[in-house]
Amino acid sequence: MFFDRTEIESNHQFDKLRDAASDSAVFLAIVSGAYAEREWTRRELEAFTQAASWKDGTETRLFAIECVEPTDRCLYPAPLDTHIAQQFWKRHGAVSMPLWPRDLEYGVGIVAIARQIARKLTGMREAASAIAAASVGERERCVLLAHAAEDVEDEQDGVRAYLEQANITVLPTAEYPDSADGFRSRFEADLARAGSFVQLFSPLRGKRQGIPEGFVRYQAAAAAARAISGGLQILQWRDPMLDLGRITDPEHRALLDGKRVVADGIESFKATIVARVQEAGRPQQPRKESGARRFLFINHDIEDRALACAVRDALPAGEFDLCYLPIFTHNPEENRADLEGNIVDCDALILVNCHTSLNWVRAQYRQFHRLLSLRKEAPRLVELIVEPPEKTEDDGSIVAGLHRLRVHAPIDQQTVSSLATVLRL
Repeated sequence: MFFDRTEIESNHQFDKLRDAASDSAVFLAIVSGAYAEREWTRRELEAFTQAASWKDGTETRLFAIECVEPTDRCLYPAPLDTHIAQQFWKRHGAVSMPLWPRDLEYGVGIVAIARQIARKLTGMREAASAIAAASVGERERCVLLAHAAEDVEDEQDGVRAYLEQANITVLPTAEYPDSADGFRSRFEADLARAGSFVQLFSPLRGKRQGIPEGFVRYQAAAAAARAISGGLQILQWRDPMLDLGRITDPEHRALLDGKRVVADGIESFKATIVARVQEAGRPQQPRKESGARRFLFINHDIEDRALACAVRDALPAGEFDLCYLPIFTHNPEENRADLEGNIVDCDALILVNCHTSLNWVRAQYRQFHRLLSLRKEAPRLVELIVEPPEKTEDDGSIVAGLHRLRVHAPIDQQTVSSLATVLRL
């Protein structure tokens, strides 16, 4: 923002005013008799109106405020002489008085002019984003951030800022109308432009206002339909501390417990969004014809670290281009982000199960299931159960595409050969 009265000093010239005015997206004039008489106010207004695209359609990027009632608007410099100004004065019979900050109308006027300017700026950004999104490959880097309930608006603002800092186009660029038809129309148009759909859930169902199922459920259903027909990537989030048992609406509870919903820290979720959008925008590398897969992730709890390292070292050289084990730092968010990134990006995943608890193993599969929606295809999945004598029970779980190998320690060549065979299937 440029304030001419506070940012111009005695050693500056009119060129600074003209440059600031001509480079501005919008121009707000505080008009009065004195404004009409001064040369420098007229010259900066002229610089703005001579710049390209100061007028778009029936609207302009010029805004005006009147602090006193004018005696004759025809004395204003063009085009302010025909402009509708926001009034900061009111009449008391035959006398007009300027508004004071303590007056209710003053606050109403401030909010009104601020919203008008905000709508114009966001509309300009939306138009620019539409041009950018039309470019080849831009759809993959365009994210539609769904309208959320009011109790997660701060998280929503944080996600938008994080994505924009990563040079990702975020829709919508302006607030949607509150009317049902207006909301649907704008949302569907943005959904068609986006390569990814991001939605933050909360215990609240959000606004309804003419949409029977509410804005939140409507958006989720529309995105799910688009994902089936148009290849949309869906990323949904809820607070991991949210107790689903306290959600009384069964349909809302089912939405929050959907298979695509990630219950995780918001910072980790932000990083996941950026990673998935960047991955979607990269050209796909062809698989190696030799059958060797590119990226192996060996997941394990910390008690089985040595065993996981033994598996990694025993696999034939050249079987994988990249092999990762999870990290264990003092930062839980960092550990979680690394785990999720490996699950989403790997071509094959081995879950080492020896000294770990049943709860830990089940938690890994639940996390794997939630993250499947972020992948283009499922990885080769193997659970390597290294049995001490007392570990013989079946946990009773069924995981689609899972190959279970039960072996005994120590890891021998036969175990490695069986594992390599399963990974090549």
